[in-house]
Amino acid sequence: MSSEVRGSVIIPAHDEGSNILRTLEPLCPLMSRGLQVIVVPNGCTDRTAELARAIPGVEVIELSRGSKTAALNAGDEAATSWPRLYLDADITIGTDAVAELLERLSMPGALAGRPRSRYLTVDCSALVRAYYRARERMPELSAHLWGAGAYALTEAGHARVGRFPEVVADDVYVDSRFDRAEITFGTTGAAVVRCPRTARALLRTLRRVRRGPAALAAAGIVEASSVQIGGLRVLLSSVRSIGALADAVVYAAFVLLARVQPTKAPDREWERDDTQRVAPA
Repeated sequence: MSSEVRGSVIIPAHDEGSNILRTLEPLCPLMSRGLQVIVVPNGCTDRTAELARAIPGVEVIELSRGSKTAALNAGDEAATSWPRLYLDADITIGTDAVAELLERLSMPGALAGRPRSRYLTVDCSALVRAYYRARERMPELSAHLWGAGAYALTEAGHARVGRFPEVVADDVYVDSRFDRAEITFGTTGAAVVRCPRTARALLRTLRRVRRGPAALAAAGIVEASSVQIGGLRVLLSSVRSIGALADAVVYAAFVLLARVQPTKAPDREWERDDTQRVAPA
């Protein structure tokens, strides 16, 4: 890899004071090599903006309204480099993984990409660990821009996406704009996704995740078939042992339960799991 790093990282953040330093730390060595890092705190009531500003070189744009898509668009307006990595504020991605992905997307013809992902289930319940073991046995679920809390676009790729619309599942929307063959996947390191610690928290997360694509399909923004990934056949094909079968049963149970929505779904622009968030620095 070259010593220079071209590109921008845009991080929308809503009350992420407990995570933002952990997310920014691996990016610091790259800023001295040319990487532009923009944090967009939106609707925050904690120290997210203050903590981000404490790191030399990080650009901070504060928005009063809590809206991830508004934060993504504000970051785009301030960014000056391509490609651009859109990174959730609770995701940790290694220095080498960022550099490699941006370099891959600097090649002629590149449009979109994402890093490999790794699920961190330390301190999670046994049921949660079983769910993610089953999920990791299904490579089809990692062949999209969603799922890693991070995706990247080149200038040509972004032209296809346009301005981020007011949607909940921005990663699903962006993914729907590309064929699988047009997505570049990183091979170095991984984006670390911290998983819900309890079965109840996981179920809430799955219900939230399911609402986003369903709303996109209902609005005609994406085709319903593009957000129906996996299924029983894919799950069963991943079973190679008794242990894997047990994990698959747990996975299927969570998926089925997630289809049963609460009487009234929360009406908030930012919904997330707080069980995996650490104490503020």
